[in-house]
Amino acid sequence: MESFSYGSAPRARRQVGRPVMIVLGLALVAGVAFALFTVTRSGGEAAAQHLRDTTAQVGQASDIQAQASLQTALTSAKVALAESDTFEAADVDYLSSFGSPISFVEGTSLSSGANVVSVQVAPQAWGAAAMSASGTCFWIRETMAGGTAYGSGDPCTGAAAMSATSTAF
Repeated sequence: MESFSYGSAPRARRQVGRPVMIVLGLALVAGVAFALFTVTRSGGEAAAQHLRDTTAQVGQASDIQAQASLQTALTSAKVALAESDTFEAADVDYLSSFGSPISFVEGTSLSSGANVVSVQVAPQAWGAAAMSASGTCFWIRETMAGGTAYGSGDPCTGAAAMSATSTAF
C-alpha cells in the first residue's frame, strides 16, 4: 500500500488553556462564595434589626395597653368619687362591676399583665398599677384635689402607685 503525506505530521497540542480555565473557574467559585457570604451576613443583620424593631413595637403596644387600662380604671374611680365624695368607694369590687375586660386586684397584690390592674384606695387618693409585657410597670395616682400623677417602678402594685409623681407616663 502506498501512503501519502502532505506536509509535516501534526504536532501534539499544548494544554496551556486548560490550567488557565481551572484557575478562572476556582476564582469564579470563590467570588460567588464570598458574595453569598456577604449577602447572607448582611441579610442576617437586616433580619436581626427587623426582629429588634418588631420587638420594640410589640413592647410599645403593650405599654400603651397597660396605660389604657389604667386610664379606664381611673375614669371608673372618678365616677365612684363623684357618687360618694371619697376614693374609698373605688375599690376592686366597684371597679369590677363595670364589666370591662380589665381584672382588678387589691393594692398589695402584683399586677400580672396589662389588663390586670392593682388598685389601692384611700379617702383622699387612689392609685393603680399595671404591668406591661415589655416588663415596665406603670403607675397612676389621683388625689381629691384633682391632680393626676404618673410613674413606673417596682413593685407593680396599687400601693406603690400611691408614690407616683410625674406629670406624664
